[in-house]
Amino acid sequence: MVHWLADYHRKKILEKDFPEEWRLILQKHVAHYLLLNSDERIHLEELVQVFAHILDMLDGHADGVPPLHDKESYLSWSKVCSKEFISLIEKSQKGKRTFLDSYGATNEAEFFAVATEYFFDKPIKMKKKHRDLYDVLVGFYNQDTAAREKNHSNFVN
Repeated sequence: MVHWLADYHRKKILEKDFPEEWRLILQKHVAHYLLLNSDERIHLEELVQVFAHILDMLDGHADGVPPLHDKESYLSWSKVCSKEFISLIEKSQKGKRTFLDSYGATNEAEFFAVATEYFFDKPIKMKKKHRDLYDVLVGFYNQDTAAREKNHSNFVN
């Protein structure tokens, strides 16, 4: 995952900010997520995974590493995601139950897509069970989905 250092294209992408219109789209859809019925949630979860794949491939590689802000972000991403990915593979191969869908153990690109889905779909549980992974996704998506879900729950109850 750290091959980005030698990748000129990825370095050029690093110079750009995460597109504001994408952030607004995510915030709009996720803010309404809790109001959706189960069929609508499944459709949105599929869209979030596709969106994650698109973000991942912005640099021309489907490798589970979207364009990040700086070198430190890449180092943190690599450390956390590699550890979580390997853990998911090991647990999946042993038939152990995992919080993240075992499909994420297929490859790094699917891991990122599954992690993104859970970040938006089950943020409070993800924050509790996979705090470091949750934190790198908070940094990437620039939003705290667990706090938003908690605030929504407090508002509804």
